[in-house]
Amino acid sequence: MSAYLSNRPRHKQLDDYRDYIIHLLKTFPQLSAVKVQRKLKEKYPELEVSSRSIRRYVNTLRETVACKSKRYYQPVLDMVPGSSVRWTLGSFGAC
Repeated sequence: MSAYLSNRPRHKQLDDYRDYIIHLLKTFPQLSAVKVQRKLKEKYPELEVSSRSIRRYVNTLRETVACKSKRYYQPVLDMVPGSSVRWTLGSFGAC
């Protein structure tokens, strides 16, 4: 019986604001947890949750909700190595 109770997901205080947080993360994918906290405090001043709880909740939502695409890295081929050389006369002992 205790194993059943421990595996059951608990209701979190921020679950009531989940839709608003998801909306913020989808609208602004780079929004930090601190800024999410500020937005929550502006819209819901009665909310009493620690900043650490908000950071944990936002991080778990970021993992479950696909709110941003993966970055695509591409090599920069503007300059090929060895194609341009800089010479400094001071390095050859002139003067």
